[in-house]
Formats: sequence, C-alpha cells, structure tokens
Amino acid sequence: YVAKHVAPERAKAQAAIGVSGSATNGVIGEADATDDLLTTYERLGGYGDYFTINLSCPNLGVDNPYYDLGNLEKLLVAVKVIRERNGWQDKPVMCKIGPDHTDNEIRGFIDVMHRYSINGKKSK
Repeated sequence: YVAKHVAPERAKAQAAIGVSGSATNGVIGEADATDDLLTTYERLGGYGDYFTINLSCPNLGVDNPYYDLGNLEKLLVAVKVIRERNGWQDKPVMCKIGPDHTDNEIRGFIDVMHRYSINGKKSK
C-alpha cells in the first residue's frame, strides 16, 4: 500500500515526510515488540525523510521494555544494522519518549540514543 499510494506523493512533497513506528497494539514482551518495531522500520523506513521510533506509545503498556536501557540498546543496535544495510545513513532517526521520566532517566535514554546516532541527524 505504501509503495503504491504514499511513495509517489513523496517526490511531490514540499516538506519533509516523516514515518513514525511503534509496537502494534496487542504485542506483548520485549522480543515481540522489538521484532515488530524492526519489521516496521525495515518495511517503511525508506519511504520517509526521517523515521521516529515511538517509545512512549500506549501500545507498549505500563511494562514498556524500552525503559530498560539494555533493551533500548539492543533495539538501537538492530536499527543501526538495518540503517546501514539499506544505505539510509542520510535519513535521520529519532526516538520519541514520554515526559513522565526523571531527569536522570532522560539522560540515560539520550546517552544510549547518541551512541547509535539516534539523534535526528544524518549518521556518519
């Protein structure tokens, strides 16, 4: 659907086109959520000018696996591999986090994100 209906319009766009991905409603657990997010990125990441990983989506539930920095790091390592394999280094990637975290938690998220060029900039 995206290739047929959205991709042709991208060339005509007068603005940046963003793609936002999150876990599908009903996906439970870190492994399934990661697989779901990575599948979304692999399938749709090439259609936008940038990609946002929505880590604050209610679909991830109260036990959001990415509030654990080790799980977040595993996700972002895989995103980096997909990004490089597809030649998407020129497409910025960022993560959306919710406002309900302490300053130290936010610093932790940012540290992990920057380690993998998840910073809204083109990667090196």
